[in-house]
Amino acid sequence: MLITLWAIGAFLCQVFGVYETWNYAPDIKDTTEQKPLVIIIPSYNNELLYKGNLDSVFSQKYENYRVIYTNDASTDGTGSAVKEYVKEHGYADRFTYIENAKNKGASYNVYNMVHLCKDDEVVCVLDGDDKLKHDHVLERVNRAYAKDDVWMVYSQYSVRNKWSGDTIPLRKSMLRDGAFRTRRWKTFGFRTFYAGLYKSIPEEKWLYHGKHYDVAGDVIKMLYLMDLARDHVYFIPQSLYVYNLDSPINDSKIRRARQKKFQKYMWGLPPLKKLNSKEEFIAITVPM
Repeated sequence: MLITLWAIGAFLCQVFGVYETWNYAPDIKDTTEQKPLVIIIPSYNNELLYKGNLDSVFSQKYENYRVIYTNDASTDGTGSAVKEYVKEHGYADRFTYIENAKNKGASYNVYNMVHLCKDDEVVCVLDGDDKLKHDHVLERVNRAYAKDDVWMVYSQYSVRNKWSGDTIPLRKSMLRDGAFRTRRWKTFGFRTFYAGLYKSIPEEKWLYHGKHYDVAGDVIKMLYLMDLARDHVYFIPQSLYVYNLDSPINDSKIRRARQKKFQKYMWGLPPLKKLNSKEEFIAITVPM
């Protein structure tokens, strides 16, 4: 029911020109270009969930993508299961596997994987226990990035594939002048961005007392990326991502107090200076 209301709302916004006010993502259906997309997957102890996770990736009706998967020192059989899956299905040509000797946390793993990407590749973050909603997710993301004005996109999400989340669009004026920093909003769902945009953020910004954040890494990631991108941040109102909230090792279950503490701390950090053009994070190659 809720997702139906979102769809109706998005349609009405398009009809009445509200897309000019809110940051709804473009949907360029006639694009022929396939942007290079990289799905990065930080994973820990997902032996029972890796198959649904990877099935949702490799079933995509899209060609120009690759996957970087980090097994963060899992103590179950995640590593061997994932490697066997990739070998059995013949996906090695588009799959990079990383195995940490020690657990380093999702924030570090995202940082490391993004820095393995080219600046003009669009990074798509998928946790190892979650799934993409359907097999046209990457197509929809590509249609948004077909407009050169788009630097970063987030989407609506679902939980257990049953009900829709509470991610919201933002006014373009709030993004433009940085007012999004003055109120709490939710930009969950499928988070995507140009690798070069992320790499414009100095490493020390990802650290707390010299180490990468061990909780709430998604919060600081979105804040800093939105600081840089401002009104180049867009929202897809359709659900593209399915969260698994049943995991017994979810931070919201085992470290909720620490998670809330760091979320509050992160919101209080000073914003980064916005970038003025795409050329500041993607080198433009001039044809010879």
